[in-house]
Amino acid sequence: MAEDVTTDPEWRLGFFSSLIGILVRPTSTMRRILDQDRLWWVIPIVLLALVSESLEGLDLGGLSEAFGSIHPAVLALMILGLVALAGLIALALFGALAGVATLVGRYLLEGKGTYREVLTALAWGLGPIAISLLYKIPLMLIGGFGRRSVAHVSGDHFSWSASGLAAGNWGWAIVSGLLEILFFGWFVVVSSQTVGVAHRFSGWHGFACLLLTWISPALILLAVFLTAITA
Repeated sequence: MAEDVTTDPEWRLGFFSSLIGILVRPTSTMRRILDQDRLWWVIPIVLLALVSESLEGLDLGGLSEAFGSIHPAVLALMILGLVALAGLIALALFGALAGVATLVGRYLLEGKGTYREVLTALAWGLGPIAISLLYKIPLMLIGGFGRRSVAHVSGDHFSWSASGLAAGNWGWAIVSGLLEILFFGWFVVVSSQTVGVAHRFSGWHGFACLLLTWISPALILLAVFLTAITA
């Protein structure tokens, strides 16, 4: 998974050119991004990924029914407030995750990345998730992308239906599911490469770092539980 590319410090990338580059040439693009040292780019890339993931559970019809009686201006302020709060929480959690990935890489896999570098690498690894907005927004506008399921019980009869594109159209549901799997796999590959660049090791080590970072909360809870029952 490693890619041997010499970095040219004179070549500077913009945000969108970096986003496109990280999708097709993650290793060389990540090196150039780290050379530029623009930490503030972490914020828009993480927020774009947050919006993309939030669309999966969004049910426009349900929102219309629930808030139809609220004045549009009040509803707009409520949405802005919730979005701002969700963004701050997401950035805080992402920062904590980057700290874990830094420690895992340095002390378990002999990496050399700093917290700043790993934070930047993890953020740009979200590129495929952020770019998935290009298909999620059209699907949502066409017929709703939410996954809300509704169960109806009437006497001895039970029926289930799903809102959005999946309702009565399994073809669309299969297509959207396959796209999600594709983009998730793309995200794993890109993130492994970017973390590998930050820690100065291979993409396979980058994948191991990601995996250990993701399961670290479960390992910590398991250690606490085992300590408690053996004390």
